Amino acid sequence: MVLKKNHPLKTLPRLILAFVSSVFLCLFILLLSFRLTLFSEGHMKAVEQKTGFTKALTAEIETDISHYSLGSNVPKDVLEGVVTYDMVKKDVDNYNHTIYTPGLTFKISGQKPLETSIRTKITDYAKSKNQPVDDEAIRKLAQSDGVLYQKTVALPLLVDFGQRIFNYQPFLNITIVIALIAFLLVAGILYWSVRGYVHRLFRFSSFAMIAAGLMAIILPAFLLIRADYDRVAINSQAIYNFVTAYIASFLWMFVTIGGIMVVIGIVLAVLSERKRQLLMS
Repeated sequence: MVLKKNHPLKTLPRLILAFVSSVFLCLFILLLSFRLTLFSEGHMKAVEQKTGFTKALTAEIETDISHYSLGSNVPKDVLEGVVTYDMVKKDVDNYNHTIYTPGLTFKISGQKPLETSIRTKITDYAKSKNQPVDDEAIRKLAQSDGVLYQKTVALPLLVDFGQRIFNYQPFLNITIVIALIAFLLVAGILYWSVRGYVHRLFRFSSFAMIAAGLMAIILPAFLLIRADYDRVAINSQAIYNFVTAYIASFLWMFVTIGGIMVVIGIVLAVLSERKRQLLMS
């Protein structure tokens, strides 16, 4: 079979259509990545589990409380186990849920039980050592430890910022649909322009896929290599590990989806060439 030679005046518009479709596809990938990461409570929980955030934060809070209480001559081992994993996990989960639920107010549940436990442990220790019990001093120390717990679990302004961002989710969802429809529309025009020539459809589709994939990969890959986010100044090691892992997961989402698009584009290019060779034989 003899194939018709592509005329430059016909090829150029098709290349333009392939480029435009790649732009819309890249936009779709960008918005979808936002939807699956920054706008997803489930993604935040997945990162927390991956980094062991709750366990690390529990140990960190207990260490901070013990160090703080040393100033009041309370030995470290007296308050051992005063901060429990279940207590921290419940408050962390509630805090995260509040971030992704506009209008919901976060109410910490572990602070009061923690203060009660601290008062009890310190009072029992003082009595066991036949030392005078200063209820007011113990109450103030327990309250200070409770405030330390509250400030560590509930980061200031994060809920307000998160809820403001989350208000844009309906707009984001609509934009995702529009970007997908625009891509399908341009891709449909491209398909119509090469109807009857499957290998050409594969070829121009591969151009669009590879271009969109590369646009989605280049900047996130550059940021991952530079890893500037590792230099963020956060005193808490547990929170630092979580934040850097969260940012990295967001960038890797772009790279992963973009990589898949590039692979699909390469496969389409191979299929296009094979189809062309079969038609020529």
